[in-house]
Amino acid sequence: MYNLIVNPYAGNKKAKKITRKVVGFLKEQKAEYCVYFSENKGDIVDITKELCNKGEKEFIIIGGDGTIHQVLNGASEVIDKIKIGLIRAGSNNNICKSLRINKNYIKATQDILSGNIKKIDCILCNDLYCVNSVSLGLNVELYKKTKRNLGYKTIPHTFFLLKKYKGINVDMQFNDNDIKDVNVLQLAVCNGEYFENYVRISPLSNLQDARLNVVAISNTKISRIKLLYDIFKGKHIYRDYTKQFWVNKITLQSKEKIDAKLDGESYTFDKFDIAIQKNKLNIFSNKDVHF
Repeated sequence: MYNLIVNPYAGNKKAKKITRKVVGFLKEQKAEYCVYFSENKGDIVDITKELCNKGEKEFIIIGGDGTIHQVLNGASEVIDKIKIGLIRAGSNNNICKSLRINKNYIKATQDILSGNIKKIDCILCNDLYCVNSVSLGLNVELYKKTKRNLGYKTIPHTFFLLKKYKGINVDMQFNDNDIKDVNVLQLAVCNGEYFENYVRISPLSNLQDARLNVVAISNTKISRIKLLYDIFKGKHIYRDYTKQFWVNKITLQSKEKIDAKLDGESYTFDKFDIAIQKNKLNIFSNKDVHF
C-alpha cells in the first residue's frame, strides 16, 4: 500500500490541490493508498515512524525539501528498507530537481506506479539524514535575518548582507587533513547539486558516486553582484575563491555553536560529523532518467 505523506502547508498550500489530483489518479489505477496530512511542524517524523513500526514500506511524499527531510528521519531505523516516491509540491524542491523528478505530478505518479527503483546515496550528519547538503555560512545568515532562502528573489537582501558579513570560522578534518580556524563565506557539504532556492551550489555532484563534495567559498575582492551571479549560475566552482574537496566523511567543529541547514531545515551544532551513506535510499524513478 502507498502511504501518502502530505505537508499541506508546503508550496503556499498547493500540496492539498496536488494531493486531490494524485489520489484521483491512484483511484483510476486501482492502487491501494492511505493519506496522512501533517497538522503541526515536525509531526511528519512521528507519522512516518509509526507507519514504519507497523511494517509499512512504500511512501509517496507530497511536499518540499523539508517534508522529505522529516520522512527520512522518521524512517531512520529502516531507511534502507523503505521505497520512496516524490511529488513536487514545496516552495523549494531541490531534492526532486537533483533526482530529475517529473514536474508533472501525474507523470511523476506514473513513474512511482511503474515500480522502477534506483538506489542513491544520502548524508548522515550527526544522527540526522539528508539528501542534498549540509550548509553553513551565508545562506544560513540570510535566513536568520530575513526568513528567506538564498536565491534570485533575495538578491537585494543578500547584496546588502555581503557588505558586512565576514563569514564563519571552523576547523575541518577530512582525508587526513586537519585545517584549523579556516574562514569561509559559504560552506556546503553536498551530495546533490542544488540547495536553497534552486542555487546550483555543487554542479559536479552525483547522487550515486559515494562521495561528498565540500564546496568552500572564501571572502573575495570581486564585486558582490559578480559573486552572486557566479554562485547562482554554478560558476563559482571554477573561481580562485572556491576550494573543492571530495570526501567520504568530514568533521566540522567550532569554538561556539554554529547555525546550519540540512536540506533547508535549520539546526544548531558545535560539531558536525558528516558521512556519505552509499546506496542508502530506494527512490521510485523513471527508468530512462539518469542522475
